[in-house]
Amino acid sequence: MTCIFNNVPLAVIQQLTVRDGSPLLESIRYKDLNRHIFQCIQQENFTGYWICRGLYPEPINPVDADIFLLYVHGGGYVMGHPAENAPELLFMAELLAGKGLEPAIFSLNYSLMPNDYFPTQIHQLFAAYEWIVHKLGVDPSKILIMGESAGAHLVLSFLTFLSEMSESASLSKPGSAYLLSPWANLRSDHPETLALHWEDRLFKQSLDVSARDFLRNATPDQLDLYENFATNSNSTNRRPWDQILPKITRVSAGSDELVFLYDVRDFVKNAQKDGAEVKITIKDGGDHAWQSNEAREFRQNFLGQSRRSFDEPTMPGYHEIAEDISLMFAPCGK
Repeated sequence: MTCIFNNVPLAVIQQLTVRDGSPLLESIRYKDLNRHIFQCIQQENFTGYWICRGLYPEPINPVDADIFLLYVHGGGYVMGHPAENAPELLFMAELLAGKGLEPAIFSLNYSLMPNDYFPTQIHQLFAAYEWIVHKLGVDPSKILIMGESAGAHLVLSFLTFLSEMSESASLSKPGSAYLLSPWANLRSDHPETLALHWEDRLFKQSLDVSARDFLRNATPDQLDLYENFATNSNSTNRRPWDQILPKITRVSAGSDELVFLYDVRDFVKNAQKDGAEVKITIKDGGDHAWQSNEAREFRQNFLGQSRRSFDEPTMPGYHEIAEDISLMFAPCGK
């Protein structure tokens, strides 16, 4: 696993994605929904995008959604944008709607380096969650918070922050969480990781640079809480994981994402030891963020088809996630 961006200027990397949503808004599949899909929301303390509010020409009230998906993209805190995974999220919305679960999906557009550093992103996610619960009136039990890679680290940071703020913030935890290839340890210093082949260590070096830069303003107490989620709760000042994580937490990783996998396994093991309901699935042969990497080859054909029409297979990794989510939200007895 090498880092292809090592010698590419950051400003160039950050502009690689088409950010205006035109591939969605002008697509055969979703052009009839262009009044409410990929709509930018700007609030005082955060920005983000409605990926969808239902799949009808008229948007539903988010309160009426059966599932409210709050998505946090990845990118090492230096790149990424809600536009990148929007087709996959809409694909999952279609699958969930096909199972009778009306979805609303909001994707956070958090600040990236070098414009902002830790802990700004935690405060932005907290503000977005507070807006969803208090302003929109969404029941926290309906909220599934999902993050990929650095986005999953931000989700864990937010949940940790929320556990520290629980009494003063009067905010309940979301009902569930889904972590895709989480960057669980920003130090990436697991003994097995340090023993990897030089190509994998090269990728680790680029991660280390991003992590050091990201945490430049962190205090020792903040580093203790947020830098490494793979450590045992007894070795930090964090609360036990059963007090931090939602009622249900799912984790997905790939067997070949070796820089991340050892820490992901340790995080899951320690969370389970603390009594948290956490389940992990490891894709044989899967690399880091394998679902998103796999989905790229399907996007063009997917957006060129009519809605609820799929070539088989279409984005199988995201299909599995949607199936899992539908089971998590299925009424008792079904």
